[in-house]
Amino acid sequence: MTQSQVTAAIEQTYDVRVLKISADKENGKSVFRVKVMYNGGDWNTAFQVNTIVIDVETGERVPQFKHHSSCLLYTSPRPRDGLLS
Repeated sequence: MTQSQVTAAIEQTYDVRVLKISADKENGKSVFRVKVMYNGGDWNTAFQVNTIVIDVETGERVPQFKHHSSCLLYTSPRPRDGLLS
């Protein structure tokens, strides 16, 4: 995927604005690190900035947190269609 394809997909899927996108490597794979800012609104995440990692070959999101049985906290951007109206 190209940077412009990733930017368009991320902005549409997560209802965010892409601030910066950069190529990198993670576990031997080519990835894009995409710095995003949530749009304003009535959500607690308004204007919050996060980084989403995307596999260059597949376009899939690369998980940045590993679940562990002793850790119950996990936060990540949610796709737009997963939000309550």
